[in-house]
Amino acid sequence: MDYAYGIGMFVIINIHHDGGGDPKFGAWICNAATDYDGTLARYKTLWTQIAERFKDYDERLIFESMNEVGFDSLSESKAFETLNNLNQEFVNLIRSTGGKNPTRHLLIAGYWTDIAKTCDSRFVMPQDEAGRCIVSVHYYTPWDFCTTNIKNEWGTSTEQAEMERLITMMKTNFVDKGIPVIIGEYAASGNDFNSCVFFCEKLVKLCHDYGIATFLWDNGNGQFDRSTNTWRSEQMHSALLRAVSGEDYTPEKAA
Repeated sequence: MDYAYGIGMFVIINIHHDGGGDPKFGAWICNAATDYDGTLARYKTLWTQIAERFKDYDERLIFESMNEVGFDSLSESKAFETLNNLNQEFVNLIRSTGGKNPTRHLLIAGYWTDIAKTCDSRFVMPQDEAGRCIVSVHYYTPWDFCTTNIKNEWGTSTEQAEMERLITMMKTNFVDKGIPVIIGEYAASGNDFNSCVFFCEKLVKLCHDYGIATFLWDNGNGQFDRSTNTWRSEQMHSALLRAVSGEDYTPEKAA
């Protein structure tokens, strides 16, 4: 935290692999489907400790309720209700602690952080007297291009239209209603690098034009070399800077 603050960065703290999809990493929040009270007690204990430890850090610190959590073993309505309840408990807890926490911006996890599921009417943003909740989603569509090299190319008119449709859904359901949106993860992993650059530039520009913040998922083996603190590709770096420049243009795929 202090290192990030020292170089002028914002920080998001979440309980990442405690979520619903990675039991081999020790995921346990998914257990709320069968033991809600026990899971909630553990969840509240953990967040109480985090909130107390970081309560005096200013607004550059954001707490995020959880990461990629769903309850697909339940009926759909009950699954949404379970997530909604946990998100509300998160807000209530953070607001009840001291320091800067009563007015801190809070990032609220959508259902599996999936755009279509989060735009479902059964997903409900928590009540918050401070009015400082942000919805959290991820963008990995299509999955086999974004996270693997099974699909190498991207950029057909149909693929672009699908991206535009999904991001417009976030604008309509949240941004236009005064609810901020963060895309906390996106990536492109296909072997065709021009497709990867085009995908990232189009996504970031589309989101930037709608007032949606985007964050590239990069664990150090991707676009940014953490040993030298440099981008591995100036083409990608320039494309992302261009996308948030405010310039009125249409991204195009390099030949």
